[in-house]
Amino acid sequence: MKLKHTLLLLAALAVPHFTFAAEEGDKPVKFADLPPAVAKAMKDAAGDAELKEIELGDEDGTPAYEAVWTANGHKHEIAVAKDGTVLTLEEIISLKEAPEAVRAAIVKEAGDGEVIEVEKVLAKGKTWYEAVIKKGSGKVEVKFDEAGKVLERENPDAEKEEKSEKGEKKKKD
Repeated sequence: MKLKHTLLLLAALAVPHFTFAAEEGDKPVKFADLPPAVAKAMKDAAGDAELKEIELGDEDGTPAYEAVWTANGHKHEIAVAKDGTVLTLEEIISLKEAPEAVRAAIVKEAGDGEVIEVEKVLAKGKTWYEAVIKKGSGKVEVKFDEAGKVLERENPDAEKEEKSEKGEKKKKD
């Protein structure tokens, strides 16, 4: 009997957990259902462009409404807190549109690799650039400040794979 009560108690405690976990996933939202402050922030950022893929999700631990749009041939993304505060504003740009210092740093970082994508990010009052670079058989994401200084790298294993492939090639030659 005690085991049965314990199992019932555990089951009752698990239900809210699973319900909460399901709510944490991104959920589609209609523009008309957005809080007014969120709708205004998104329209101010997107202008006349059509907002697509509006979802309620999470931006670095903060519940946020996220949307995507295309303007002037560029993909844009925005994350807005429930109170209308813009958390992040992202824009996919071409390499030649990056500031010269950033562009030079990306080219140097890429070396023999291929620059796949460059993104301009505005968050917390700061601007930075993120480049996706194909190196070897993997990809590396590198974050640069406005002066071209490397701030962060993700997936450095791709660089190791590239060096390993070059080493194997030299052995064969």
